[in-house]
Amino acid sequence: MIYKDTVFILGAGASWHYGYPTGEELIEAVKDALEKLWRYTLRGCNDSSYRKFTPDFILKVQAEGIEQKWNIVHKNLHDLRTRITLSNPLVIDYFLSKNFSLKDYGNLAISLSIFQAMQGMPNFLLKEPVSLKEPISSKEPVSSKEPMNSSEKRSLLRDGWIRHLVHKLTVGCEVSSDLLKNRVRFITFNYDTSLENRLRGALSQYDFFTAADVETFLNNDRVKHIYGALEFGYVPANKFGAEIYERMTQDLTTPSSSGQFTALLPKSDQLGAIKGHLDMCWEAAKHMAVSNLKCTTKF
Repeated sequence: MIYKDTVFILGAGASWHYGYPTGEELIEAVKDALEKLWRYTLRGCNDSSYRKFTPDFILKVQAEGIEQKWNIVHKNLHDLRTRITLSNPLVIDYFLSKNFSLKDYGNLAISLSIFQAMQGMPNFLLKEPVSLKEPISSKEPVSSKEPMNSSEKRSLLRDGWIRHLVHKLTVGCEVSSDLLKNRVRFITFNYDTSLENRLRGALSQYDFFTAADVETFLNNDRVKHIYGALEFGYVPANKFGAEIYERMTQDLTTPSSSGQFTALLPKSDQLGAIKGHLDMCWEAAKHMAVSNLKCTTKF
């Protein structure tokens, strides 16, 4: 147990073991997401069938006519990606806070990027606790764009720092409610909820701790997200989510390269799936808090 008042201050490195990008990697992921969104909206500008499934982030634009909305968003996405490329910011959050007219598109790109990182993870790292009776080696990452091979990623997962934290939290507990006596809190600059999800998943594997005590431990601002948190709920990691993201820029009348589901769906169903995916990430992005960031670093 942790008996002394303790605060962990966490940056991107704290989530890296669990498949999320570092700050530098996030900038590149955001540019990639903006590129995909730009190509997607280009198709929507020229194909009326896309406009029948207009996602919410386009619908919110103040303009007359749905076609004009698509054109405005298409231009803004190009503008934001160009600004990021030319400025090459150190911190994407701070950069977006100073580009308030385009901030929402950046937030959506971050949300898409974080969700894509989730798609490369075994299900036991996501919000819904699952049985760990199966060996970890059977839960292969299934991302369509895997930066590491499976054995390398599993090695990182085994070496993740949270397992050491869980050990410290549980050793010395004599009854379930002792978990609540741990005097520890977390301040994180990360959007992802890997810490809460991993703690919930790990502590839930102990018969000793009640579900109520685990949830109470994780509540009451135990984890404070400075920039807000992206919470998608439980979405299992599979090629379905990864493929929808890739299909945004592809010809929907032809099978995808991975060919898992879109080859079997008519174009309208694919467009509906893409809209649903974008709307989910757009909704999650509303919980981000990058509008009032202040940089106090002095050189």
